Amino acid sequence: MIRNMVFPLLVFVGSGWIYGQQDNLNDLIRKIDERSKTYKEYHEYSASAVSVYKEMDNSWKPGKVTSIFKQIRQVDSSRVETITRAVEIQKGKETDITEKVLANEKKRQDRAKGKTEDAKQSKKEGRNQTFAVGYKELYPFSDEERKQYIFSQKPDTVLSGKPLLHILASARERTGNRYEGSYFVDPQTYDILLIDAAPAKNPKFVKDMRIRMAFEVLPGNYWMFKSYRMRIFASLLIKKVRIEAEETYSDFTIVR
Repeated sequence: MIRNMVFPLLVFVGSGWIYGQQDNLNDLIRKIDERSKTYKEYHEYSASAVSVYKEMDNSWKPGKVTSIFKQIRQVDSSRVETITRAVEIQKGKETDITEKVLANEKKRQDRAKGKTEDAKQSKKEGRNQTFAVGYKELYPFSDEERKQYIFSQKPDTVLSGKPLLHILASARERTGNRYEGSYFVDPQTYDILLIDAAPAKNPKFVKDMRIRMAFEVLPGNYWMFKSYRMRIFASLLIKKVRIEAEETYSDFTIVR
């Protein structure tokens, strides 16, 4: 079930099957941006989530796979994650690592709050840098961002049985703060349901990086994350690292 949500099958069909000639690409982009401004704002919600971290070999086959099950509660900008279970699979053997993950999470929270000397020193030295990419960095359709991209419409697509429009956004300048890629859009509502993108210019040490985000519109006109997947190939001095990280959400409850 989770696998089907994270890795949906894309089947390409003939261009123009969904979207008629009456709307040109600029009109389509404008409608997508207008639709993005109509979603109802939420201030508090809860959800279930599964985070999966895969350490990959040179052929992108998983070696060690860690799955973390958790409950999420978010109030405005404050997010609380409660880990309920964690398992590790390596060489076909499954191990319960819940206590280990809980202990590591406590250390991470302490570092984030600057409670330890190591955290303060890490911040001073710029260590423990992480890759964090949100939806805002991947959105090219606003009036401000639109001029920084070249757009083209590709053949329409079917995603999990649902026909979608396919728009390709290419950054005009290869800079580190721009992302480019494919945007899959509902032709009836202009909702963005899937993004498959990469940095216009890879960060330092990163050879390849790919991000996939899936979305859904919940009853009440709430637009929410459905899944998030990141694949990274980095070369750190003599060590090469290949990692896949994905998080899938379900059982949303909008409180307010």
